[in-house]
Amino acid sequence: MIRRFKPNVLVGHDELGEYGHGQHSLNTYSLKQVLDKTNHADFFTDSYKKYGGWEVPKTYFHSYSKNKIILNFDEPLANFNGKTAFKVSKESFLEHKSQTGKRFYNWIYKDYQKATEIEKYSPIEWGLYKTTVGEDKIKNDLFENIEFEVKKQMNKQFFLSPKQKLMFLLLSIIILVKIKQILTLKKL
Repeated sequence: MIRRFKPNVLVGHDELGEYGHGQHSLNTYSLKQVLDKTNHADFFTDSYKKYGGWEVPKTYFHSYSKNKIILNFDEPLANFNGKTAFKVSKESFLEHKSQTGKRFYNWIYKDYQKATEIEKYSPIEWGLYKTTVGEDKIKNDLFENIEFEVKKQMNKQFFLSPKQKLMFLLLSIIILVKIKQILTLKKL
């Protein structure tokens, strides 16, 4: 998938699986194992032949303790009818039916008005695990130091505002949750 989609930024669960979820831990462990191999022809040679190699410029893990950044999930987003990223994430999380039990009651149903109010498993805290484009200096932007292909190809300046970047991240998360739901239903 990394070779096929060639992401500029990857985000993953924290290394302990957030609240100890084994699949989340395994997901991050697996990601760490392949990050340095996806650009090598001798690693899964068929996908290398089909898509070529790719080295992800930036990889973040949730709650990672090094190279910390804080994302603003509390700013209203025009493309989501003025909802904040936090509100959209809460609504999206409700679609993840197997995860909406007691363990997440406070995060989903408690009267949190802002993501910054959440201390345990805070959605705004991330850390830069790996970079090929330099460490973050601003510490609030997943796409800092990323030069998009559009910019290179068009030879024009192409910038995403922080709101647009956050919207892009949220849409990616929503799409991944929906894909997981579809794949889970197909297995049944």
